[in-house]
Amino acid sequence: MPSKKISKLFFSQEQRQLIWTMLVLLIIAAALLFIFSWQLTRLKVLPNLVKTQVSSSLFKGELLSEQNLATLPSGDNFDELSFLASPNGRHFAYILKNNESQQLVLDEKAGPIFSGITFMVFSPDSTNFAYIAKKSDKEVVVINGQVGREYDWIFSPRLFSVDSRSFIYKARRDGKEFLVINEKESSAYDRIYDIMPSPVLSVDIRYFIYKARRDNKEFLVINEKESRAYDHIYNLMLSSDKSALFFFARDGEHLWRGEIPLEVMD
Repeated sequence: MPSKKISKLFFSQEQRQLIWTMLVLLIIAAALLFIFSWQLTRLKVLPNLVKTQVSSSLFKGELLSEQNLATLPSGDNFDELSFLASPNGRHFAYILKNNESQQLVLDEKAGPIFSGITFMVFSPDSTNFAYIAKKSDKEVVVINGQVGREYDWIFSPRLFSVDSRSFIYKARRDGKEFLVINEKESSAYDRIYDIMPSPVLSVDIRYFIYKARRDNKEFLVINEKESRAYDHIYNLMLSSDKSALFFFARDGEHLWRGEIPLEVMD
């Protein structure tokens, strides 16, 4: 049986160099294609609401959402330190300056022009907003866009009640002080202090307690009702379960201890 001859392929040196060159180019092309495909998977058209992966080592891979809300003014017209966000994160306010006047901007809506704005606050539920503004040599409170009475001075407390229904502040006019709740003034006193508003006692403002001075006598005022007059009322004390209010008072040479039972809301 005749044996088979196996023919061998022989390449010239030029052919071998060409084959190696083609292999190297093929490998380079494959690597570039892989890198380009990987980059394409990372490119996305960003919508108005942008979600970016936060470092997993810090936030366990949660997504960070961003939304373009408004265009803020720049330069000296914008008071950076005045920016205030609501507790629910859905509203914002800031002060816009213009020469010697100021405006309060709430959710891109500018309010009246005042000489200055000294205080602003959102209610706990973020549905109401109040600020204090200077009007010439007077001060006013603006609640949800409504401008209140003019006073010589408005000062602490300046707050919303826990249920967000009432704005409370102390004011002075013609040398007398008033406690104002939803623009309703208390009686006029020489001085009002040690105020214990509803955030301490209840969420529905059943009790509003403070000390007041008039004609060199002091009174304990509970829901606009005055106690008898004392020479001096010492610090008010609330029991640990908020079921009673205690106080000590001086009347002449006598020291009195008073106790007022309170209805506590669960």
